[in-house]
Amino acid sequence: MKLISNLLRKTLLYIKNHKALKNIIYDVINVDEFTDFYSHERMLADSRRVNSYKIAIDKYIKEGDTVIDLGTGTGILSFLAAKQKPKKIYAIDQSKFIEVAERIAKHNKIENIEFVYKNSRQFNLAEKADVIVQEQMGLILFEENMLTNILDLKKRVLKKNGLILPGKFSFFVEPAFISGINTPPFIYEQKIHGIDFSFLKQEYASSIFKKQKNDLNYQTTTAFKYFLCNPEPIITFDLNTINTEKEIKTSYNITKEVTKEGFSNGFIIYFNAIFDAENILSTAPDLNETSWERMFFRTEKRHYNIGDKINFSLTMENLVDRSTWSLMVKN
Repeated sequence: MKLISNLLRKTLLYIKNHKALKNIIYDVINVDEFTDFYSHERMLADSRRVNSYKIAIDKYIKEGDTVIDLGTGTGILSFLAAKQKPKKIYAIDQSKFIEVAERIAKHNKIENIEFVYKNSRQFNLAEKADVIVQEQMGLILFEENMLTNILDLKKRVLKKNGLILPGKFSFFVEPAFISGINTPPFIYEQKIHGIDFSFLKQEYASSIFKKQKNDLNYQTTTAFKYFLCNPEPIITFDLNTINTEKEIKTSYNITKEVTKEGFSNGFIIYFNAIFDAENILSTAPDLNETSWERMFFRTEKRHYNIGDKINFSLTMENLVDRSTWSLMVKN
């Protein structure tokens, strides 16, 4: 048994430190992620998402351009781009759902699209592209391998003055108060009809019983009540200007000043996809809901006054894998 445990430990360590192998494993897991109609129905029905892309496509894709649509899904972004009369659109997807997109194009008599059924890292192009249109943003922004996939395409097939839409992003982790069944108090914080659980706090961290690895939960817009601080991005980056994933830090120490008195029971994660100054697609919880659900780091409930400081650290060992993320409040 000890031999097997050591072998597994070495295997996991090898995978962790082997980028190419991690990408292969991710691709295998992700290939069927968006093969159901419901996922695409939600994205198509997200008017904020579709309209932001439509505005950007109308503004930045020109007649005669060569365009790449990465992760085409139903093909909706390619179909919107086709209205701009580009020279050619390459719609790439590693999912078999691309067959549906191809049939939609045929039904609507859209002919200047070549559908490419393969992983983008196996895609090659003799001519360089003018624009990459992409919707590779996961719930926590990074989890659909956006950085790896886009930066690879940028390096190999995008013109030097080419454009990635969207390319600029801001990433937020904000102290907030959330209510709802998905954000219960920790068991040791609860007192039900006079039954006290507080003694469990001492053994909670070391307990053999299963707990969430990092208390990261899904949240809906209706569960969000308020921010405690003025939202400011922890990370801002532009795929049009960076060249490697290493340019994005994965460990942060943050201090925020409380601007609204109230309780905090965690930190909500959201992002802005910035097409330009006038066109920002935001998943912020105080705006209308999008097809991106938000994630919420659960923490112990605590009251803060205006002017108080909230100090916390955020570590994202692997940007793509949210199970490796951890957040710790320091005060």
